[in-house]
Amino acid sequence: MQIIDPKGGSQFATEDEIEVSIKIGSGAPALVYIFWDDGTGNDVLETTINEADPATLYRFNRSYTSAGVKNVTVEVRNEPKQKRKRRNAGDIVGTGQPSSQKTFVTFEVLYPVKGDWYLAIASGLTHGIVLDPPGEVTFALNCSSCLDLPTAAVAEWDFGDQKANSQQVDSNQLVMKNVYTTVSGTNRSLYSVRVNMSNAVSSAEIHLNINGVDKQLEVWRKIEDVSMEVNFLDEHGSLIPGYGDNGTYFPLHRPVVLLPKYHGGVISKFRYKQDSGTILVESDVTDEFNPNITRLEKTFDEDGRYRFGVELYNEAQGWVPSGYQEVNIDPFIPIVNLRILQPKPSSVFAVGKDVEFVIQMDQGSPAIINIFWDDGTGTMVQEATIAAVDPTQKYNFSHSFTTTGTKNISIEARNAVGPLKGKANSQMVSTQMKVINSLGDDWELTVESGLTDGIVLTPPATVEWDFGDGTTATENIVSNRLTKTKTFTTPADKSSSSYAVNATLSDVLASHTFPLKINGTETALEVWDAIEGVSLNVTSESPNRSVARGSGDQENTFPIVNTIIFTTLVKNGVVSKFQIVQDNKTVLVEKEAADMFNPSGETMRFKFAEDKHNRPTCWLQDGVKKLILNAYNKIQGWVQSATYELVLLGQGITLVIDDFNIITKPGVLKEMEIRSSSLSPTACLIVDFGDGSSAFSYGNEDTCSNYPTAFYQQDTPLTNPLKLYRYYWYVQLI
Repeated sequence: MQIIDPKGGSQFATEDEIEVSIKIGSGAPALVYIFWDDGTGNDVLETTINEADPATLYRFNRSYTSAGVKNVTVEVRNEPKQKRKRRNAGDIVGTGQPSSQKTFVTFEVLYPVKGDWYLAIASGLTHGIVLDPPGEVTFALNCSSCLDLPTAAVAEWDFGDQKANSQQVDSNQLVMKNVYTTVSGTNRSLYSVRVNMSNAVSSAEIHLNINGVDKQLEVWRKIEDVSMEVNFLDEHGSLIPGYGDNGTYFPLHRPVVLLPKYHGGVISKFRYKQDSGTILVESDVTDEFNPNITRLEKTFDEDGRYRFGVELYNEAQGWVPSGYQEVNIDPFIPIVNLRILQPKPSSVFAVGKDVEFVIQMDQGSPAIINIFWDDGTGTMVQEATIAAVDPTQKYNFSHSFTTTGTKNISIEARNAVGPLKGKANSQMVSTQMKVINSLGDDWELTVESGLTDGIVLTPPATVEWDFGDGTTATENIVSNRLTKTKTFTTPADKSSSSYAVNATLSDVLASHTFPLKINGTETALEVWDAIEGVSLNVTSESPNRSVARGSGDQENTFPIVNTIIFTTLVKNGVVSKFQIVQDNKTVLVEKEAADMFNPSGETMRFKFAEDKHNRPTCWLQDGVKKLILNAYNKIQGWVQSATYELVLLGQGITLVIDDFNIITKPGVLKEMEIRSSSLSPTACLIVDFGDGSSAFSYGNEDTCSNYPTAFYQQDTPLTNPLKLYRYYWYVQLI
């Protein structure tokens, strides 16, 4: 008798059905007793077999509620376990004697990992969010219903941020800490936290549960270092810092700009406040994870002292305030850049005539304008008071002088009358002019001679040239042959244009217009761009109709089996037809231009001939074709491009197939050698053995891919010479 399963040292979970299977070589009857080592201390009669079958596997099942090492003993007997009756000498005893056999197996039963563990956060959340900094989170892994801890289990922690840890499961409450930060350059990051708990017989994955829901851990960058920068806008729209004590003074009537400063953070809304509690502006942020806080511009019409602050908000932190910053509105805006626009220095004016003075300033509030007219009074006169200077406005003043002479005029602009205090200032500019007695208006102009009944006869005749391009020229007619030189051009986006040119001859009695005639016919003047910049773009089309550029460093190498596609490129000019010419003499293809005024992009196709014969054939690169593109119009004739060198992979290189003049019988391996006059790294050798079978290709795989009907021999490198071997099975002249 032997135990087949389980094997010694096996491990099982409590409450799992464990199968013990045995085989019995012989025995009749066979009573099977098993000591399960389950704490009862009893052998259990599991079954009685009338006659054991050595081919039968006898199975018995048992599950355990407790963990530990189990020593299970199996005993097979011919008779029950009981005290035997003493036999008398006269009793008839059979030929066989009752017997028994025992064996045992040792295995281990473990408490498994169950799915009633719960992963939560013990500390580190603020309204369901982890704030960074500090970002420290304490996790608690609990199993309140676990009466028995899983045996020899390990908890593997995955914090979701590429950090991990592990610990032995020695309690039904495990604690672990981790410090989180947001991903660099972001204000919010999500992390999937989970624990994989396992032992030899079971495992379970426990996900983070927040408020009863399995979810990711959300980490926010904390709003920090909130402050506010205060500037004002000058007349050019530039931000200017405050002036005066601690830079807290700002000019009247100029926008004061409040701009928040802060270090990172998730921000869902913001507000500007005064220290009195008055909210100036409160607004939501469009994207709280990438916040853009708009600045506040406020213009003051009265001077005063104010204190402003900004507050930023998110759900986790609430309102995060800056300190209040002092803003003092200066009652005066200093005068800046006072200047006299007119009159210009040294201007001359007449006595008794009004002279207009024009001034301009960049800023000032208020601006009191005083002018010293230099009129003998010796005093300055207050001419105007401007509440707030408009830098775009010109201010006009007029004055008439009663005396002649040089006048030194001074104009002053000041913030206040009398002594200037605080930020008030003044500026003064001067100019010099002359006042003279003007020429009288009692002069009279008359004609003393040259009139006939009040008319001057025979005024000159004129010709007006109209060139049709928006330009004209007028001149006197001085002979009976008039000439005019004019240079015409085409528009920048066209290669041709036409112009209706005419000349109009006129005098006081008549006017005649003469249109341009060419060869006796009235016609518009046609202007063409000369042909320039003729070149080729070359591609090819394979037998399977795929179009591609050429190979090689200059992209000018093509398989001979392909059709060559020539595309015309013309920088300027009118072209009526094109030619592709080889070796400057042979015209391969000629084509009329579809649109002579837009000649670029015309395509021409040409297929170079292949040379194949019904014999073992090899072909390689076909050499270099020297091609040019000719472009034609009736004015210039043929205009050539530069030479384009086209390389064809195909026939043209000298090849020798040598069988050494050995005539072989059918079925005998024939040796051949192929030698080439040249061999490039991109060459592909195609060999047709002449026996009706498919050709073989050797060499560059990319080049050979253009010959899909030939079998590519990737294991045979293309050498020069190349040894080939072939069986021929019937008599054939090759």
